[in-house]
Order: sequence, then C-alpha cells, then structure tokens
Amino acid sequence: MKAFKISNDVIEELRQYMPNIDELVKGDIGDFFIELDNTIVYYFIHDEPTPTSDRLQQIYDEVYFDNLD
Repeated sequence: MKAFKISNDVIEELRQYMPNIDELVKGDIGDFFIELDNTIVYYFIHDEPTPTSDRLQQIYDEVYFDNLD
C-alpha cells in the first residue's frame, strides 16, 4: 500500500532511475522528494538540465500537486 498518491505508471517510470522506489513509496513523502531531487540533479550535465532531468522534474511536480491536501 502506498503512503502517498503516486500512480503505478509513474512508479514504473521511476524504477529505472530509482531502484529503491518500492521502499520510497511506502514511506514518508519528504524522503521520496529528497531522493527524487537528488536523482534529478544527478541527470544534469555541466549544471544544465537534460531531457531526463526535465522529465523527472515533471514527475516531481505531478506528485507534489497530487498530494496537496
């Protein structure tokens, strides 16, 4: 069971970038966002965003707004 709102499609998309995604979605949303933020920065090249980091940022924003209660 998920501890916060995140679709299975997003989980599957993140799996290739975040191998610990299953544990993260069961835990605290703050820990998830910290890990996702670290992953976004990891995919920058020369301090510039890439298509991968842009997509990960979109996912971050989607999950954030889906969990504004």
